[in-house]
Amino acid sequence: MESSKRYNPYVKVLPEEEIVISGISGRFPNSDNMKQLEENLLNKMDLGSDDSRRWSNAHANNPMCRMLLEHIYEAIIDAGAAGYPIVGCSRYLLANSISNWFGLDGPSYVLDTACSSSHYAMAEAYRMIRSGECDAAIVGGANICLHPNISLQFFQLGVLSNDGYCQPFDASGIGYMRSEAIAILYIQKAKDMRRIYVTYVYNKLTLMAFFDWTSS
Repeated sequence: MESSKRYNPYVKVLPEEEIVISGISGRFPNSDNMKQLEENLLNKMDLGSDDSRRWSNAHANNPMCRMLLEHIYEAIIDAGAAGYPIVGCSRYLLANSISNWFGLDGPSYVLDTACSSSHYAMAEAYRMIRSGECDAAIVGGANICLHPNISLQFFQLGVLSNDGYCQPFDASGIGYMRSEAIAILYIQKAKDMRRIYVTYVYNKLTLMAFFDWTSS
């Protein structure tokens, strides 16, 4: 691994030093993998549901832990890297425990910046690989709807759609629909890849818009 150093994100690097996404895995509403999600989107399938599939067992276990491990393993295999055995999980030490179970070295931590968490994690992974802090990175985002009270709180805030549909970038949009998803990316330099989905050119973090919650 290269010695850690500051990098200039505006300097063009050699093709073999470019950062690429080489492994992808995920689980989404009514889609158990990336291929099913692609087919459902292309066929304009309605992926929403109103059942309580998680709430009945949320008091006993946390499915997010198991699902994260499953799809991290799939993303590593998808990238052509070596596989590792999978064991149990602790929800409070996800990143560190995953590093331990897969025998990985380097920085390992959970980021929570609300709806921008995965974006922030992607930016950190890019920075660390470019600066030589690590050779590759696993970036994962997860959301599981475990308890109806959380959805109720979002509804009371007025951010959920009354009809249960998202209509992004549309003037008729009245909110969003909460959903469950696990998305994992394996990121590395082009010189080390066995496959490539896309070249990761750049990532920039910015402040979120300011919302005035004052009411009359």
